[in-house]
Amino acid sequence: MQQKFTIAILFILQCVFHSLYAQSDSTRNDSWYFDDGGISVSKNILKINVLSVITGDLPLYYERVITRSFTIEVGAGLLFPYFIPNSIQNEFDIEPLESPDIGYSIWIHPKFYLSQQAPELDYIGVQYRRRTYRQGGESNSLTDITLNGGLQIMPLSRMVFDFNIGLGISFNDDNSTAPEDRIAGVSFPIGVKIGYIF
Repeated sequence: MQQKFTIAILFILQCVFHSLYAQSDSTRNDSWYFDDGGISVSKNILKINVLSVITGDLPLYYERVITRSFTIEVGAGLLFPYFIPNSIQNEFDIEPLESPDIGYSIWIHPKFYLSQQAPELDYIGVQYRRRTYRQGGESNSLTDITLNGGLQIMPLSRMVFDFNIGLGISFNDDNSTAPEDRIAGVSFPIGVKIGYIF
C-alpha cells in the first residue's frame, strides 16, 4: 500500500514538474519572438553630423539616456580652415575669418523626448555650442545658445537617424578678436546625424 502511494506521489510530482517546465519553455519561446537584441535597453548612441562637413566642422557626438524622457548629448570636433561663415549652419552677420587655422568645437545638448520613451521620436532641447578658431596667433571664439527641436528614429537595427533644427543667438567671447561686438548674430543650426546605438 505504501509503495503504491509513493508511486502515485512520484507520478503527480512528475506531472507537476512537466507542466511547470512546459510553461517556462513556452515563456522562453515567446520572449525569443520579441527579442530585439538588447536595443530597447541600450542607453548609448554615437553619432556624426553629415551636414557639418560643409562648414569645416568634423564632430563626434555621444548621447546618453538618463531617464525615460531625458537624455544628454555631448560632442567635440575639429574645425578645419575651410570655414564658411555665412552658411545656413552658422551666423548670418559675422565677418568671415581670413585663412583660419585648425580649431575645435564642443557641444552640450540636453533633450526632452515628448511622445515616446527616449531616445526615440520627437524632442526639444537647448543646445550650447562653442567654436574656437585661431587666426594669426589670436583666437576667435563663438558661443551659440539655441532652442532646438528634432526627430530621432531607428530605421534599421541599431542605426539611428537624427534630424534637428534650431534658432538662437551667437555671442563673441571676451577673448575673441572682436569682443566689442558681443552679439555676433543669429544662429540657425541644422543637424542631420547618423549614429549607432549600443
